[in-house]
Amino acid sequence: MNVHSLMQNHTSIRRFDPRPVEAEKVQAILDCMRLAPSAANRQKWMFYAIESQEKREAIAQATGNTWWAQAPLILAVTCDDCGVMTNGHRSDTVDCSIAMTLGMLCAEDLGLGTCWVASYTEDAVRSVLQLSPEHSVPALLIVGYSAEAPEARPRKPLSEVSARL
Repeated sequence: MNVHSLMQNHTSIRRFDPRPVEAEKVQAILDCMRLAPSAANRQKWMFYAIESQEKREAIAQATGNTWWAQAPLILAVTCDDCGVMTNGHRSDTVDCSIAMTLGMLCAEDLGLGTCWVASYTEDAVRSVLQLSPEHSVPALLIVGYSAEAPEARPRKPLSEVSARL
């Protein structure tokens, strides 16, 4: 499948089959994330593949998002050097979001369902991952084999969200 098709058919998955994600698929996703561009090519991120039931449940409990624990994999991207780019935006948020997007596309290309989440308190996730307060955790990706097949949500037409100057 090409990237355009992946995006046209993308939908967030919130119910997962309990079977584990194969190690080679986890490795492929992490490798795609590693290849993401970053501000000044600093690559100041760290990727966590949270596969243990204990850690997944701890994150789910700490964040109040109990459905996350049913997925066999939670990916976290963190950064411990939150610089600001010349345009005023924090590089950790931008860099980590790019990496997570590539991971999401790779996972879906491998036949996995995903749900990008940021509905949590960073302190709760940092605590479970045993990270220092300097680490930002801009996003998590819930990953696994889908146990549902929701329709893709409608998107605004291109004419409403773009301009050619």
